[in-house]
Amino acid sequence: MEILDVNEEEARTLLLSIDPLAELGQMQEQLYERLRENTVTKQPELEAMWEQAAQQHLEAREHERKLIRQDVPAQFMLLVMCQDEKQQLELLARFQGEGLECKCLLS
Repeated sequence: MEILDVNEEEARTLLLSIDPLAELGQMQEQLYERLRENTVTKQPELEAMWEQAAQQHLEAREHERKLIRQDVPAQFMLLVMCQDEKQQLELLARFQGEGLECKCLLS
């Protein structure tokens, strides 16, 4: 564990500089935006890096949104609590005999 003695402005600068390397997409978008708004730098290299990271993050989020959109058919499931394994196997055989798609689980 590392402990850094930095002021609030330095901490924001470090967060913006390190997080792009540590999967910026895992940060909450609003928190990141607020951090960017409240952090000022006079170093054009840092500003360019932060801007590039923000752009890449936006592009990745848009790509994720496109991938996630799928039509998934509704599934209706039932959990039956059994007294023991014997009853579980009996019910499984009975339900499968009735044409139901089912499987045994153990927790």
